[in-house]
Amino acid sequence: MTLRIPTIIRSVQGEDLVSLADLAKRTFIAAFSEQNLPTDVEHYVAKAFNHTQIRSEFTKAHSHFYFAEQDVDPIGYLKLNEKTSQTESLFENALEIERIYVDSDSIGNGIGQALIDFAIGKAREAGHNWLWLGVWEENRAAVRFYKRNGFDFFGDHDFMFGETRQTDLIMRKAIMTL
Repeated sequence: MTLRIPTIIRSVQGEDLVSLADLAKRTFIAAFSEQNLPTDVEHYVAKAFNHTQIRSEFTKAHSHFYFAEQDVDPIGYLKLNEKTSQTESLFENALEIERIYVDSDSIGNGIGQALIDFAIGKAREAGHNWLWLGVWEENRAAVRFYKRNGFDFFGDHDFMFGETRQTDLIMRKAIMTL
């Protein structure tokens, strides 16, 4: 019988930003390197996950970062955006999941589910009507995961990933407040 280590989800603090940037780089590279050109991945990682960029996002009003930890080691993270920090103005009274990533060694251990459940709880707690996200159309496992969690397709948008045009699917979940 394998014992499962409890997952703790906690707010990222200012002193955690180096760990956050390192985890963000590592999980992004693991998730997207095989399906993309190395130059596109390198360009995106250098731009999106450098310490200055992470600090800027961390201090932005209405953006919130959370670590998923086991044995005090961050093994996943979540970035939620509200109000003016959302990357798109698609919904009234919504919470956006901008990023949700888990270390490749921990995928399949319920960490992603714990993070999505946490996000749903935060949306309910704040009285939001919608929880939404964008997911790369080629990330089939993530699309299946979000569908299992009650997200539906709402639309899409193109974006430039390095020199390559890609499409994100926009998915949303209605939030029922208690």
